[in-house]
Amino acid sequence: MFKKFTLSFLVLCFFITHNQTYAQSDTIRWSLGKHLKLGDFSVEQGIKSGYVDVMLHYSYAFQQISFVRYVPIVEAEAVFSKKRSRLPDTLVTSLRYAQLLFDLSGYESRLIKVRAFKLGELSGNVNAAKTQMDKIFFESSQEVSELRKKLERDMLAENRNQMLKVWENKVAELLISTPEVGIEDRVGKWQIGIYAGIGTSFFNGDTKKFFKNATGLNFGMEADVKRSRFALDLLLGFNKTKIGLEKDGEWPSGMKTTFAGIELSYGYKFQKNKWLLVPYAGLGLNEFAPRKTQEGDKRDIVGYSPMIGIEVNRDFKNLNDPDEKVRFFYKCKLSLNPSNLIRDYGGTQVNLKFAVGFDVSRVRKMLVYKN
Repeated sequence: MFKKFTLSFLVLCFFITHNQTYAQSDTIRWSLGKHLKLGDFSVEQGIKSGYVDVMLHYSYAFQQISFVRYVPIVEAEAVFSKKRSRLPDTLVTSLRYAQLLFDLSGYESRLIKVRAFKLGELSGNVNAAKTQMDKIFFESSQEVSELRKKLERDMLAENRNQMLKVWENKVAELLISTPEVGIEDRVGKWQIGIYAGIGTSFFNGDTKKFFKNATGLNFGMEADVKRSRFALDLLLGFNKTKIGLEKDGEWPSGMKTTFAGIELSYGYKFQKNKWLLVPYAGLGLNEFAPRKTQEGDKRDIVGYSPMIGIEVNRDFKNLNDPDEKVRFFYKCKLSLNPSNLIRDYGGTQVNLKFAVGFDVSRVRKMLVYKN
């Protein structure tokens, strides 16, 4: 019976990419524990040979991790074609033999990925690395080819059922001892973001006595390193004086003024699902100036002060491509200057801001052992 089988293995190197799709109804991708059924074959009584059509799809690339170092990224999978596979009969032994051939192809796909993973980080000439990858594929293919030949020889024995059991145990041990390796996207340590929105600074103390609260546009940028966040935040607000004052010139009552609030801060990120909480602290710069000035006008009021704050941030959309991840978010920031330290006009200051923005982080693909 087993002489009737021929095996077709089509190896596609370099031309099959990971996003190629296969018709769900016509193909079966190999996975551990995936069993073929009689319904997956056409049964043609009386034919001289059965046909098990399994294709090993294989491709690789190199992921750069520094200027001179890189790691191999390998994809390999065994795909069974229902459309072209046939059995000469409906005997269980025929189906078991076909399953062994399918599992050996699955083992080959695992073997290629494990051996590529064990190469680790590479350096130097990429052509040398390509030679190593070709050697891995060739040696894995040869090893499994020898196993198939031995399986075919053993199936000529009279005790076929017993030999099938022996081979089923052997292939199961090979699969268990060869761990599954997959590709994982890892977000880089660095992340850069920008945002824009609106905000209001609420004044107290002497500042409130002389100036109305300032509302205006909020802009900022942030750089993250792991869980640390460094941020530069600017509020450009508009307000008026409440009463007249003297500082490098006259500030009449009701004069239109601008307010610039700059925060330079460090924060620590706490993330859960789409939500991000960032308590932070830093230095604040606050400046009042007339909205309309003339040449030589030196009127401004400036204060430098410590500040503390908290940011609540939520994702609302993510975009991913092979090299980067873009996260869109909206956020609310609340900060406090215990005193804005504006000389003669100082007071406590609360800043409330709402913004939308995005940040970008580099994505690297890595081979990893799967659980």
